Amino acid sequence: MENEKSSLVDPCRLRIDYSTCVSCAACAAVCHTLALNMDALTLELEEQLCDNCSLCVYVCPTGSLYLLDDSLNAAS
Repeated sequence: MENEKSSLVDPCRLRIDYSTCVSCAACAAVCHTLALNMDALTLELEEQLCDNCSLCVYVCPTGSLYLLDDSLNAAS
């Protein structure tokens, strides 16, 4: 039964552009699943916790966070 539940969860589509991230932690502050956290001034993503809600994308002041587009995977 648990395998059925996990297969219904979308894989994490969140990506981080570390070249523009300023480690402000605004994204981690709004992450309700705790998928984003700061470790030694570096943003880390625990993909298995991410539910693709995109709150972090909207609060990021530098646009360093984005969700992969589903349409890119539709062709495969």
